[in-house]
Amino acid sequence: MTQHDVLEFLQFTRPTHVHAQRRRELGECWVEVSKAGGAVGFPFLPVGYDEVAPAAEALIAGLDPQRGRLLVATVGGDLAGWLNLRRDPHLLIAHWGTVHHVQTHLAHRGTGVGAALMQGPGTRRGRTWACSSCAWPHVLAWAWRTSTAGSVGRRLAGGPARCGWPTAMTGTRS
Repeated sequence: MTQHDVLEFLQFTRPTHVHAQRRRELGECWVEVSKAGGAVGFPFLPVGYDEVAPAAEALIAGLDPQRGRLLVATVGGDLAGWLNLRRDPHLLIAHWGTVHHVQTHLAHRGTGVGAALMQGPGTRRGRTWACSSCAWPHVLAWAWRTSTAGSVGRRLAGGPARCGWPTAMTGTRS
């Protein structure tokens, strides 16, 4: 992003509000992030669009004003990054808002898009945009044990805290 680019946010709370082009952009971003070595939730990387599309559709199908939200950052109308926040149905932790995915389009890496998504537009810890009734928004972060796990773990450990989000649980998986 340059200083003339304007970062805009779109919030989706229902699957029907996410049009076909935005769904495609989300899936393509997911694929590109996986090719760049990002921790994207698939066990074998990189992945192609045919593998990502069902996961993206499942994520979008889970959107609900009370339980799941998608925040999309755009520059000039094009996808710059996205974040998925969910609330747990279990009474004990129903007040938590958990960040499940944060991805920045490769063309916008290092420009503050990820931090802006985590902070929310003009709010602290994303409470207004994502989960105004969440008493404790948090990040669930896992670093996979692979050749890049160390760098992934460092990015996860430092990122949420820099944006004011407590990390509820971290660990590694084999």
